[in-house]
Amino acid sequence: MIKLALNTERAEKLIELLKSDANIELETLVLKDDILFQVPSQHEATFFRLLNELIDKESEFWLETNDEKRKVYPSECLYFEALGHDVILINSFFKDVYLRHTLLDLEEMLSNLRFTRISKSVIVNLDKIEYIKPLLNSKLELSLPGGIKLEVNRSYLKSFRLALKEKAGV
Repeated sequence: MIKLALNTERAEKLIELLKSDANIELETLVLKDDILFQVPSQHEATFFRLLNELIDKESEFWLETNDEKRKVYPSECLYFEALGHDVILINSFFKDVYLRHTLLDLEEMLSNLRFTRISKSVIVNLDKIEYIKPLLNSKLELSLPGGIKLEVNRSYLKSFRLALKEKAGV
């Protein structure tokens, strides 16, 4: 069993999701500004899946493509890459989306989310990293879904490690 406290607003949304999507009612305790969930082992996976969906939905942001504005969820993004004058979003559907933003704009937009810059031309979603392999010359190789490999350049190594620690808890 695990216990987890969430602020009242988020907790109420999660309670609704648990009832409607999974038909699960958990024992809760109302605190001053929070609600404490007591999650039995058999419901942990469903609880965290729905909590992640809720957080992802709350973190949605809008990006401008060449012909439209598009709502994007962080869980859809693998990484952003600058190629010449173009910035491309590589998403989990392995489709390239050309954007009307600079990497600097994106870095600012994504600063509170689990993204970090790993080179002059790439911002990666920390949640999508499957493994990290050390390379020669103080570089790292990141493996993402679909066999995608990215390198963390030496000049970004310190900030990458800090982002892993602060944003991803690694």
